[in-house]
Amino acid sequence: MTNDRQQQALFFQMIMSFQAAAMQHLGQIENMFSNKIEYDLEQARIAIDMIDMIRKKTEGNRTPEETTFIEDVLRELRLIYVKVKNSQSEQNSK
Repeated sequence: MTNDRQQQALFFQMIMSFQAAAMQHLGQIENMFSNKIEYDLEQARIAIDMIDMIRKKTEGNRTPEETTFIEDVLRELRLIYVKVKNSQSEQNSK
């Protein structure tokens, strides 16, 4: 594997790591330790913010594929975050 391809693979893995953490905190996947669906919006927000920080810090240094990937991940996570937050707000107001 060339150095550029290895670096790209590591970049994708790093983003997917934060994505998985956010998805777990948003109740989209089971917590691998408790085997339960759990919600922690604060931790989800931190994971999303970390991806956004990486996006900002790598601006101008990403390949088009990396840019598309990180923007798609952020878009998906933000939509799910809003959906979960709204759902929780509705449940709390009942």
